[in-house]
Amino acid sequence: LMTDGAKTWGQRTEDGKYVIIHNQSATSRNRYPMTSMTSSDGHLFDDLLCLRNDIPFRRYQGIHKRFGSQYYRGIIEGNGNPPGNDLWIVYSVNKEDIWIAKITVPISGIENDEVNQDFENVNSEMQLDKWNLYEPTWAPISIVEDPIKSSNKCLELRDEEPIDYARVERILPERKKFTLRVLK
Repeated sequence: LMTDGAKTWGQRTEDGKYVIIHNQSATSRNRYPMTSMTSSDGHLFDDLLCLRNDIPFRRYQGIHKRFGSQYYRGIIEGNGNPPGNDLWIVYSVNKEDIWIAKITVPISGIENDEVNQDFENVNSEMQLDKWNLYEPTWAPISIVEDPIKSSNKCLELRDEEPIDYARVERILPERKKFTLRVLK
């Protein structure tokens, strides 16, 4: 486990498995990407997944300010349990900003179900449970009425953040051939 001396976090998840959140650094010179490894027994960890790979620019220079997400912390067992099965992690980015990650449990990088997503029955971006949302304060993500066809809803990403931007990702089932259709 190459972590560049950054803090890691490990805990038991709601599905009875275990997870380690850390930086996977091959060179020990950076603190990204933010990754997770899961285990069924708490001893053998595998299934390395990237949770966050993009890092915004540093706004301020300083000694010992490495790029990346770092200093992960979660909720210790017996210290409260938020509703749902999600894993909650708080961490620093570039030693300038504090972020909170809500990670769906079970943690998986595989999608077997066909994707047939529309936004008509979605009232909030928080209902997009199979999507990965990255939402800086000044780059909000929301479900809105389609400006072109007002009878539809769409996913809107706004950007007023000077050094960062919103991102959405969706894991798709593995296929040799895939067709993506954009409705207009």
